[in-house]
Amino acid sequence: MLLCHLSEKNECPGLTVSGGDPFEQAAGLLSLLRLVRGQFDDILVYTGFEREEIEAGCADEEGKECLRYIDVLIDGPYVKARNVPDCVLRGSDNQVIHFLNENKRPLYEAYMKRGRQIEPFIHGDKTIITGIFDEVKT
Repeated sequence: MLLCHLSEKNECPGLTVSGGDPFEQAAGLLSLLRLVRGQFDDILVYTGFEREEIEAGCADEEGKECLRYIDVLIDGPYVKARNVPDCVLRGSDNQVIHFLNENKRPLYEAYMKRGRQIEPFIHGDKTIITGIFDEVKT
């Protein structure tokens, strides 16, 4: 699989899955997670659903199964008015970080001490910028 090959080539131990909402396509998300679980040491998934909704089956049974493959889940809808700079790894302060794999907590807590970060990556002739931007006030 190309994704796994690129992760090995670039020494990328983690995978982040974000929106649209991955749990809107839970069967596809589950297929992806099963395929890549052995290739990535850390899988982070963002969703607008709340963890309790997923566990209750609102995203269907595949959604519940996805949780078995995820190390860290950041849940809850993005609320523009609640986008504050000290909200590291989250778009808004109503979103919650769930450590489904407690072994990942120290890694994420150390990262969050650095504050919000924007990271540029150059891939061929393209520049990709990742991160969570502060809300621009107009």
